[in-house]
Amino acid sequence: MKPTKRQPRSNLGVWVFDRPERPHAPYCVQRNVEGKRETVSFARAEDRDRLATEWRGAARARSLSIVPGPREIEEFRAFKSAIGADDWRLVVDYWRSRSFKGLSMTVRDMVEIYRQSQTEKVRAQKLDEGSKKRHLKIADELARDLGSLQVGELTAERLTEWLDEFEHDSPHTFNSYLRVLRAVWNSAEINPNIPKKVSYRNATPEEVAILTVEETRRLFSHGLKHMVWLMPRIAVEAFAGLRYSSAVRLEKEDVNVSDRGILLPAKKLKTGMRTGRRHYIDGLPDNLWQWIELADHRTWSLSQRQYMRHKSRLFTDAKVPHPKNCLRHSACTYHVAAFKDPGKTATMLCHTDQAMLWSNYNGRATQTSGVAYFAITPESCRKPAKSTEDSPSPVAAMPEQHATASAA
Repeated sequence: MKPTKRQPRSNLGVWVFDRPERPHAPYCVQRNVEGKRETVSFARAEDRDRLATEWRGAARARSLSIVPGPREIEEFRAFKSAIGADDWRLVVDYWRSRSFKGLSMTVRDMVEIYRQSQTEKVRAQKLDEGSKKRHLKIADELARDLGSLQVGELTAERLTEWLDEFEHDSPHTFNSYLRVLRAVWNSAEINPNIPKKVSYRNATPEEVAILTVEETRRLFSHGLKHMVWLMPRIAVEAFAGLRYSSAVRLEKEDVNVSDRGILLPAKKLKTGMRTGRRHYIDGLPDNLWQWIELADHRTWSLSQRQYMRHKSRLFTDAKVPHPKNCLRHSACTYHVAAFKDPGKTATMLCHTDQAMLWSNYNGRATQTSGVAYFAITPESCRKPAKSTEDSPSPVAAMPEQHATASAA
């Protein structure tokens, strides 16, 4: 970059200079207003000089501090447009009476204040380093996704939608995220705090949404034609029942094709994050491995946001509904239906409560449908769809599966 060519023309706190390395707006004027430097650039020197003259005139009249800049004028016009014919004084009085504070702060700035508060707590030995990292991971995701917004723009619906992107399996997990968000708001002394209507969208077992066999086949048929590299990751959710949070962290090295098993390190498994134990699951359905064979370098290079975006697009383009956790719930439901053995299903899903799994999912699908679900393969998706009623008998169509897991 070439050195700045400043050309002082006044002693009134106003400078004009050229920035030739900025061809679109090389003519600049600068002033200090209440200790802050304000610079405006123009494409034409005449426009720059005109504003400089206005600023110098204001300085001579000792009224520089009340001359609004372009940004101030824009904000004031937007404010007047928003309140219409109402007196701005009444609006301000009401705002103050409601004790609103900090809502104009950006989310990114709010998270930065939280980061500093977490560091101070560690120094004061009120918080351990591990907890700090877990808290900041959630806060940093908020800043990454919504950082440019003002706090006041975050409605209950928008925050709940953001939280739901992580596909929490229970109110407990959802609320652990929500507690961190409340702490972020509190550290920046935002008033009011997070909208009260932000809450886990709970569902009773009867309301837990699953895909039909035909919807699942349509989803995989569309993906096979248009996003084949994505389907191995979708398959581990749909046929091995992995949570989204585990599927998105899965790496090529975690998948043992020769042994037909998947290693789930503690950091990639919900229960592992809590217990510190990893799990290796094998004996998974045969159709899963036929989808795994389609993986390429793109399959394992997706970031969390990329995977979520491509997955959402897949459901939309295939015209298949996408209720929360539908792939995992479908895997659970049809596995119970096909094998009638909650122990096998619980092992595959890394569940510890077989009784709850059986009571929640047994009877929600027929055994014939369960067999048809796990018969969805790349080859079957290339053929015209058959009704589940035409599927072969469970004994003939489905070899015995023995899902086993070892913890270390």
